[in-house]
Amino acid sequence: MNPSKSTKKRVHRRPYQAHGLYALRRALEAIQDFDKWLEGQGEAGKPLRQLRAQMLRNQGNELELTAVERMAVDATLKTYLYLFLIDDFVLIEQGSPVNRRDRKLFNVVRERGPIYESVMKAGPILNDLRKNRPKKEPVLLPDYLKSKSKPSPELIVSKEDGSEAVA
Repeated sequence: MNPSKSTKKRVHRRPYQAHGLYALRRALEAIQDFDKWLEGQGEAGKPLRQLRAQMLRNQGNELELTAVERMAVDATLKTYLYLFLIDDFVLIEQGSPVNRRDRKLFNVVRERGPIYESVMKAGPILNDLRKNRPKKEPVLLPDYLKSKSKPSPELIVSKEDGSEAVA
């Protein structure tokens, strides 16, 4: 047995990354609880929080939104985030959308198309949800004032003979 061979460490010329699926899966698992995750991102999550607030404002009064509308907004925002993560992975981490060894596109680049289409289709869906929401009847000013006014206290007047009357 040669001791020099057993103590040598193998030097990798490049980091092994076949496709990045596991890195993407870890990132997606980290954002399962989207609301808490979004709040915990600090400055990095600020643009996403602003986009979410703008999307909720576009849907109408935030207090009047249905659960379905909130879910649609959050799902659209998550899909937008996935699209952003894919772009970041392909353009920054990989440096090119083309696998140099095989001379073909990475699989994640091919999967980006349907994700992009789903983000683009979400806008009309959110508009349809907003338009189909039942509208509340406007409250007229006299009715509003009547509902908010306190009943006036009744004045009880004593007569000279000792009886009381409501004035």
